[in-house]
Amino acid sequence: MEQYTFDIKAPKTFFRILGAIACTKYGFKVLDLFTKHVKLRLRISDSPYYVEILDASNFVSIMEIFTRGAYDIFPLREGWTIIDVGANIGDYVLYANYILKEKCKIVAIEAEPNNYNLMKVNIEKNNISNTLTLLMAIGDSRGYYRIKSEGGHSRIEVIERPEDEVGFALHNSPILPIESLDEVARNYDIKGIDLIKIDIEGAEFKLLQGAKELLEAKKIVRIIMETHSEQLHSNCENYLVSYGYKIVKSNFSDRYGTGILAAIDTDSIGNKER
Repeated sequence: MEQYTFDIKAPKTFFRILGAIACTKYGFKVLDLFTKHVKLRLRISDSPYYVEILDASNFVSIMEIFTRGAYDIFPLREGWTIIDVGANIGDYVLYANYILKEKCKIVAIEAEPNNYNLMKVNIEKNNISNTLTLLMAIGDSRGYYRIKSEGGHSRIEVIERPEDEVGFALHNSPILPIESLDEVARNYDIKGIDLIKIDIEGAEFKLLQGAKELLEAKKIVRIIMETHSEQLHSNCENYLVSYGYKIVKSNFSDRYGTGILAAIDTDSIGNKER
């Protein structure tokens, strides 16, 4: 594995298509992030974090979170409980811990085993102790799934009757749990959620449907989510409004087929700074 040092404060030093350019002590170097497993060292002021990535998309995600403020709609506050659904390799976990100097509680949920394992590495290598990691998918009810690879891409395949599945181990495709957000909150004694960040590739509406108890009890204060179709964007927005949430950002890009939706429960925070 090759290792490079990257200054996260540098300008946009990457190419989305050709790979990426990293700022190293030897100067600028083109990284072939599509074919190599590369370890990057993120230098963030006087509190450096280390991160290992799988491919160029991880690098782009890191840049968008750290330099473009992709999820900075709600300023983070010390003492918050943060849920990260679709935590990927832990890039937002690192960001939140950097901003809050680890003075928060984070639950990081990831469904894809390779991403999850790398997230665990990134958290452990940085000696972060305030983050609970869960390998599971989040949906509207309890179930099971496995990861199916097609054409170099992975997708979640829901399994109706896991007891009927034969030979999954031979295909290196373990059966994993699907839980609702309400179940996660009960099982892990989560009393309230100050911020939930959601990026789960089309399952965002099912997540909201599986969080009825939390939404009704106003135990989720702030929600920021990526949506993956115009219909899903509309469904999620209308659903949150029906529970009394105020939409503070709602953008959908036809060009990219994704959107950003942010909502807040103004009753929960009263006159506090938003």
